Amino acid sequence: MQDIFVKVLSMGVNASWIILAVMAFRLLFHKAPRWIVCFLWVIVGFKLICPFNIESSISLIPVWDKVLSINQDSIDLKDNNNVVNIQADNKFTDVNIKSKDNNYKQSGEYIQPDTSNKIKQQYKTSIISICTTIWIVGIIIMLFYLFISHIYIRKKVFTATHLSDNIWESEFVNSPFILGVVNSRIYIPYNVNSKQLAYILAHENAHLARKDHVLKIIAFLILSIYWFHPLVWISYTLLCRDVEFACDEKAVLLMNTQEKKEYLLTLLSYSTGKNSFNISPLSFGKIKIKERVVRMKKFKKPSVILTSIIFLIGIIISVCFLANPREAKTEEENTIENKATTEPLDEKTELASSYIAQTDADTKVLNAVLPTLTLDTEKKTFCFTYDVLSSYMPFGSYTEKNNKIILTTDDGQFHYTFERGSKNTLCFAADASSPVTLTDKRFGMELKDGTVFEPSKKKMPDTYSATVEAKPASVDLKGITGADGAILYYVDAEKIIFGGYFGLFVHDKASGQIVQSLDLEYIGCNYTQGDNYCSIAVAKDGIKVYMKPMRQNKLYVFDTLYGELEIRDYPKKQSIWNDSSLDLFHTKQHYASYMNGKEKKTCHIYESTGIIGDCQYFEYRGKEPKNKEDIVYHSLFPQEK
Repeated sequence: MQDIFVKVLSMGVNASWIILAVMAFRLLFHKAPRWIVCFLWVIVGFKLICPFNIESSISLIPVWDKVLSINQDSIDLKDNNNVVNIQADNKFTDVNIKSKDNNYKQSGEYIQPDTSNKIKQQYKTSIISICTTIWIVGIIIMLFYLFISHIYIRKKVFTATHLSDNIWESEFVNSPFILGVVNSRIYIPYNVNSKQLAYILAHENAHLARKDHVLKIIAFLILSIYWFHPLVWISYTLLCRDVEFACDEKAVLLMNTQEKKEYLLTLLSYSTGKNSFNISPLSFGKIKIKERVVRMKKFKKPSVILTSIIFLIGIIISVCFLANPREAKTEEENTIENKATTEPLDEKTELASSYIAQTDADTKVLNAVLPTLTLDTEKKTFCFTYDVLSSYMPFGSYTEKNNKIILTTDDGQFHYTFERGSKNTLCFAADASSPVTLTDKRFGMELKDGTVFEPSKKKMPDTYSATVEAKPASVDLKGITGADGAILYYVDAEKIIFGGYFGLFVHDKASGQIVQSLDLEYIGCNYTQGDNYCSIAVAKDGIKVYMKPMRQNKLYVFDTLYGELEIRDYPKKQSIWNDSSLDLFHTKQHYASYMNGKEKKTCHIYESTGIIGDCQYFEYRGKEPKNKEDIVYHSLFPQEK
């Protein structure tokens, strides 16, 4: 639902411009036939509900450039709070702790951790989650109002008597109105004389002919979605007025001066009282009566030529503000496009299964570290390897459009664009792609705009599998453990594997140290709840940790012995707990039992304060001791000696 809410916000911002344009048109051509303005409001409604971006070179919507770009790998947070940074290599790691309160440092090189991105991401996610909840509550309230309005009006006209055709009389009706969408009925007060009835029916039948009773229901439903948008409220208010104006114009179009006068008198006699704003979508009531009477007094049948000109102006305004501006191409993109179009394609234009980057004559790079692109042309998926030292492996799907190959990662964070060239080659478009940088420039080849990828003999594997260096966790020991606290994933006589949103950790019981860790945020496995929830489980031997994000078709496998991370292609809807081939160790979130030789022990993770640095564990045989003084607690994170 958060994605839908963000999409609605974006659509609402884009639609604001066409709303303002129609309001300006309405003010400028205030004497124009109101059916034209009503037509423009229909286009506004289409803009609000259309989920697709329509682009046009003649669009008048301002272009808002992205002014903020956050590179998660380049954020530098200088914070002297109590922080632990855990570095992993192919051996056991050193744990480095630095605190303002405790002047000590254990062995190993200290590196200032980066926690700002996690804090910002969690803050952003929580804000969006709260706003989404408020938005849904608002929609429910609006729909509840619609339901109550329907019940109230139905109850009010329950005793109405049939007069003729679809006309009903009721003693509880003060002003004529229409009720119903399919079998619409016109409700009028009792004791209406025949002359007044003719004028009333002229107006109400104009509503039915124009399908205003349907239009107003649809408009209210759109308003329910955009209840937070002030311009949409203004649009709905003006639509209700313009609908009445348009029906008045249609009703008096063929009337003479005397008939028009009697029509206005009838309108006034059955619309007494305050002209309050009525947002009910089920009826047409007393909306701007005085303004309607004044307008109808001055109303004259407009000429066909003038009406056509005004309508054409309205159409032009709608077209210019209905579509979003088309993004201008850079000189580099135009150059690539010209190359792609001027160089003839081979007769065989089918994409190859694997491509490898071509180096310049002066550049010497081992083939093993050259950027490669592997495509599955049937599943429309890809694997793009441009940095052998990177912890992030771009997997995802691709599309072909206008001689371009557009790659999008499964998490939606990155995209890459290639132009098709001659001899079935691909040309990398750096300016139309997410940044591609090397972790270490000594290893690999830097991709530049225009780098050519040629087909290689490497074939696409049945499933993706790649081993990459794992990024160790950095954790603020003074931070909170979160709603789920520290979670126990595995325990045996030698180690404990635990973690939470703040990372995954392997605790060695003998030394009391953290010997391995993994940053879960950069692989999207730091969510313990919600739509992005990640299932984490450990094999029964305690070596492999399996992590499966719900919204990804990947399985991350962390080796606790060597600190390596493997990424596998995995069915999106597949649960690791239903995969018998994994043979998982079962825990109950905060405690688990294990066999120490012939002896059964139970391990509990304990949090007395909810602070990460205070996380402890205790073990016992048989039943848990009732006397807390008999329990021996052990810290999960390294403490000062």
